[in-house]
Amino acid sequence: MARLELTQLPAEVVAFVEDLLGGALVEFENQAGGFSQGTAARVRTANGARGFLKAVHREGFEGTYRLYEREVEILSLLPRMARVPQLLGSYAQSGWLALLIEDVAGRYPDTRADMHAVLDSLLTLPSVDAVPGLPDVAEDLAPALTQWDRIDAGYSAMDDWAVSHLPLLRAASERAVEAASGNDLVHNDLRPDNILIDAQGAAWIVDWPWAARGALWYDALLFVLDCSLIDPTIDVEHEIASHPVFRGVTDQQIDAVLAGFASYYVYQADQPAIKVPQSLREHQYQHARVILEWLERRWSRR
Repeated sequence: MARLELTQLPAEVVAFVEDLLGGALVEFENQAGGFSQGTAARVRTANGARGFLKAVHREGFEGTYRLYEREVEILSLLPRMARVPQLLGSYAQSGWLALLIEDVAGRYPDTRADMHAVLDSLLTLPSVDAVPGLPDVAEDLAPALTQWDRIDAGYSAMDDWAVSHLPLLRAASERAVEAASGNDLVHNDLRPDNILIDAQGAAWIVDWPWAARGALWYDALLFVLDCSLIDPTIDVEHEIASHPVFRGVTDQQIDAVLAGFASYYVYQADQPAIKVPQSLREHQYQHARVILEWLERRWSRR
């Protein structure tokens, strides 16, 4: 997906960065990954100061603008935590919105050890009571996870098993929002491209516009799911059974969340790629298939 380059940013946004970092901008490197539009760049000034810049204009990019706007609000609420990059400042003028965040030198997780580092880091997040004003996870999930009534055998991600199990999938998904609800701070978009692993192997969680009050294990479940797409040899059931972030979670709760997200991904994968990149539709199709295959394995054993 094309990012906004430095030459497309107004002088006022560049000045905002230079004022915050205390020097002339000498390095600007857009990052890959993610599905939102706009600038997402590591920047450096002549004095060696660094930051991570997100910037977008509202016109033509309303969705991304709203995401960045919400991320400013969320980052302003989060207390200083060891491995969550801090908001350095934001700029909103003439339709432009920019936020400068602490830069973290790191790479995306790509090993099982990295996955465990991320799951461990979830257990260090502060109490949601320390982050007043967060929405409940149900506000985002309720409309998304109840799509089975709109789906039939014609959807591309549906196979014979899914078609024959539609009533069971629908019934399980009706419990998804309740299962994902809770009193933990959840990132609510915990994908590998929203994680950076630093030189010491510690996991930093970035991109917080969807943060909410919910159940911590729900974040962890979807992250393990994404990791299994990168490394199909990961035993997802073993991870659920062995890591303390999943302690006390029932099979029925896991089934409910998986069935709910399956409905979302099956439905979204077949929507026109008009205002989103085609790669997002492909991502949604892959997730639909992986979740349905996971549910088939889980239910066939019972």
